[in-house]
Amino acid sequence: MAIISKGRSLASELGIKLEAIALGHNIDGIEKKLYKYGVDIVHKGDDKRLAPYLTLPHASIVTKLFEKEKPRIGLFGATSVGRDLAPRVSSKLKCGLTADCTELVIGDYLDRKNKKTY
Repeated sequence: MAIISKGRSLASELGIKLEAIALGHNIDGIEKKLYKYGVDIVHKGDDKRLAPYLTLPHASIVTKLFEKEKPRIGLFGATSVGRDLAPRVSSKLKCGLTADCTELVIGDYLDRKNKKTY
């Protein structure tokens, strides 16, 4: 649950809601567990076809959800599933991906070449 704790910290800093995705089968009550860790919204897909993990269906669901919700940041665990899913979602959405990130900080960025602060 460390990734949820980091997500909670980032969401609080950005003043946004922390959302989680739970996909699988027989996952009744998962949202109650996630709410205890500070998740505000749970997007849940419970279907026997979602267990075990299959790359293409899961990537499609997460990509469509990201297209709809437009999250500012997406965190994926450094698990075999996360390492399979994150690059596929990133590629489909044509967005950045940082793998094996051990620290993520929100702050200003100075582009010295263009003399702009983001």
